[in-house]
Amino acid sequence: MKSAISLLSAFLLFPALFFAQDVEPNSTIGTASVAPLSSLFNGSLGTPVGDNDDYYIVNLPNNGNLTAAANFGAGLIGIVRIYRTSGTLLSSSSTGTGIISLTENCLGSAQIVIRVERSSGAGTYSLLVTLAQPALPIDAEPNNTPTATLLTVGENVAFTGHIGHSNNGNIDSEDHFTYSSPRNGNVTFSAVADPGITYILRLYRPNGTLLASSASATVNNSVTLTCLQAGTYVGRVERSGGCGSYTASFSTTTLSQPNDTEPNNTIAESNTTLLENQVFTGQIGHANNVGAVDGLDHFNYTNPRNGNITVTVNGDPALAYIIRLYRPNGTLLVSSASGSGVQSVTLFCVQAGSFIGRIDHVSGCGSYSGSFSTTTLLNNNDTEPNNTLAEINTTLIENQVFTGQIGHATNIGAIDGL
Repeated sequence: MKSAISLLSAFLLFPALFFAQDVEPNSTIGTASVAPLSSLFNGSLGTPVGDNDDYYIVNLPNNGNLTAAANFGAGLIGIVRIYRTSGTLLSSSSTGTGIISLTENCLGSAQIVIRVERSSGAGTYSLLVTLAQPALPIDAEPNNTPTATLLTVGENVAFTGHIGHSNNGNIDSEDHFTYSSPRNGNVTFSAVADPGITYILRLYRPNGTLLASSASATVNNSVTLTCLQAGTYVGRVERSGGCGSYTASFSTTTLSQPNDTEPNNTIAESNTTLLENQVFTGQIGHANNVGAVDGLDHFNYTNPRNGNITVTVNGDPALAYIIRLYRPNGTLLVSSASGSGVQSVTLFCVQAGSFIGRIDHVSGCGSYSGSFSTTTLLNNNDTEPNNTLAEINTTLIENQVFTGQIGHATNIGAIDGL
């Protein structure tokens, strides 16, 4: 909070003003005088007899902590009170003479009424009203629900707000902001608040579903939600106690490998065709902002020759996954164990042709890179078809070497057995 004038300094600097007369009548809220902030007002009580109260209306241009300080002259004992314009009493000072100061914290920008009240005696007083305002700019209101945000921010864009101030009895206890996350990853919502605030940070889906919450804290606070897809999410700054201003921002982690092209969640949607030793990358296990998890990625592999196909994948440590190989018709051929880091699976004795590799999410989330490879057999293949006597297509002479390959299955399961 920042205050414009030191109260004691102001009274000491302007002693000559203490004896100016206030403008009557101002003995009720309805007849109150207007008192600009940070200006000395002067009045008297007890003279004439029956003048026991002076009321002042103060227009607050901003949220903050209001201080009303009266300097009661010799012979006058008084009290300072703060009211809403409705007449609701907010606070009262002790009774005394000299400088009597009263502070009401966490007021919203509105009209407030100050009452300078005679307790006994008679004499003059001077009144100074100041407002200690939050250090940072206010947020746009109303933004009190996840579905009624007014500001959409990008990654690492700082924004500010106020929270905990009461406007005519209604406390601004929640501020909501929409975050446009640019990529898959873990979203962190962090804030730094004035020391007078205790607050919680929460993350929501746009439909209002709560996803994650921080502990209640002062000054520094943050909450992280893991395994989110790119999209819009809502952050909430929620007051636990006190009031003040804050600055906040969102960020998203960057995964080690680029994403795959979506959708590729089924064999029919497989959209990337790979050659031998061609590296592919992807990301898996992230939920979109309605809760659907990307749990499957499919890739086509053009197998160049007969042999054993191996798929090798290196996944991020936080990602547990399985590698599977399929025929194009969806028949499962082989699976790896569930694990993280580097894994592989080998399918034996297949012919050249098209096969499908699948990365299957088990838990966690992250990115991966991988590739397909096929063994090279010792001898060259024979010329097919030659599975029957009628199909014999090679005529040999004495001592002419011939080679062939046998026992490999096509991608529909037919084995070259002859």
